[in-house]
Amino acid sequence: MRTKFHSDNGELSSGTLWSKMDIALRAIEQTYSQIVEPTGLSVIEWHILSVLMNQDGIHASKLANMVGRAATSFTPNIDKLESKGLVERLSDPHDRRAVRIVLTTQGKAMEAQIHKINATIESHMRARITDTEAQLLQSILERLQRPILS
Repeated sequence: MRTKFHSDNGELSSGTLWSKMDIALRAIEQTYSQIVEPTGLSVIEWHILSVLMNQDGIHASKLANMVGRAATSFTPNIDKLESKGLVERLSDPHDRRAVRIVLTTQGKAMEAQIHKINATIESHMRARITDTEAQLLQSILERLQRPILS
């Protein structure tokens, strides 16, 4: 499906909807990187800490899923945060095979900074779209996060 789009300056540009989405996601990723980088965290590390701020102690596999990563390749992300002293792994007393990821005292101390970053990013993104568009986009993105090829 090729579609013509109007750019910010009113010129027409062509491309598929999905390629435009990919380009937009890259621009968003760059924004995240610029805002998150001064903390010494990568964007994925910031996402992980953001989730843990709200759901500390969740299973590693669920955490991986919540940040859009495969559980099988998630270990290096946790290793890096653990080496920075921000998280630790704890055995689940109810399931010997499961590991829970918890914030350390140092990780919890970043809460205000994480919330400030979240607010900054949200402000930058919301300045570009209306409330109605944001609600529609939220709905669309929730549907697109489900498995596409099933």
